[in-house]
Amino acid sequence: MVGTVGRLVPGTPEFRPNLKRFHKNPLYRGIRYGLGRNGGKELDRPDFVADLKTLADADLVLDTANPSVALLADVVRVSDRVPNLRIVVDHLPQMVPPTDSAARASYDASMKAFRDRPQIYVKGSEVLRRVDDKIPTDLEFDRPRLDEILDVFGIDRVLYGSDWPNGDQWLPFPVGFKIVQEYFTAKGDWRPKSISGGTPSSATSG
Repeated sequence: MVGTVGRLVPGTPEFRPNLKRFHKNPLYRGIRYGLGRNGGKELDRPDFVADLKTLADADLVLDTANPSVALLADVVRVSDRVPNLRIVVDHLPQMVPPTDSAARASYDASMKAFRDRPQIYVKGSEVLRRVDDKIPTDLEFDRPRLDEILDVFGIDRVLYGSDWPNGDQWLPFPVGFKIVQEYFTAKGDWRPKSISGGTPSSATSG
């Protein structure tokens, strides 16, 4: 194991003491927090934002969860408030871009913002999804989605997170992994950069 992230809640009294405690271990690389659980209201709280600044100053990462249109917009808001914070967007391939015009406009705005923010990364994993009571396993089904994500983030900002065992509710882990492996193997020999100060990048939780 080269690293781990833990679940701490910014904006609570115990956040900083626990962060200081866990950060003493070099394997501790950040926190996982499900932005959007409170409708983004926490971003209006100075104590919440201050704790995220502490996280950034410690050179640690914020790992988000359960991507949605609202969550992507909140990631942009967090990045606006704490520009030096590295953020990992959760398994984006499984999120289908919205068709509603307002939601699509928000989605497109977030993706446009991500393109120009090298401190924001994405998990190019959890590709499996149910369509008409079937779960496609052909790379060609997932290729357009992966192409879009790679175009926005670039090869150096795409991570793989297995989401095991949660992903097994669709199909066993090797099925989804094979799709992603086949897609990126075809890109040739590439060596993504670290997301943590020149050392091997840590595998984010999930």
